[in-house]
Amino acid sequence: LRGIALLLAFQAAGELLSHQLQLPISGAVCGMALLLAWLIARGKVPDDVTRVTDALLANMPVLFVPVGVGAIVYADVFQRHWAPIAFGVLAGTAITLAATAMVARYLAARRDRSARREMTEPIAERIAQ
Repeated sequence: LRGIALLLAFQAAGELLSHQLQLPISGAVCGMALLLAWLIARGKVPDDVTRVTDALLANMPVLFVPVGVGAIVYADVFQRHWAPIAFGVLAGTAITLAATAMVARYLAARRDRSARREMTEPIAERIAQ
């Protein structure tokens, strides 16, 4: 119960922040950014939050039902404006893939540098003795 309350509190804080500052970003995204900052500052994810997020991820397909219903309700809009929608989806996908690849490359290089440093430190200590 604490985990879901924490997630909802961050969402509410994000909604309030977005509304009060009239940000062009949704409150849910602001709430996620606040949650991310809190988790980074804390250094670890609380067990309560882990349990709740695991349950949400396990039931993720159910969360897409409203999107599917919305797509059916606005089918005429999709038919009239299919080209800009298709462009937006394709461009968004391409940008997401590129950003993911760049982050993965950066993290892999960082991991490799760290592993090399760990491998060379014991050798340097042995040489010094």
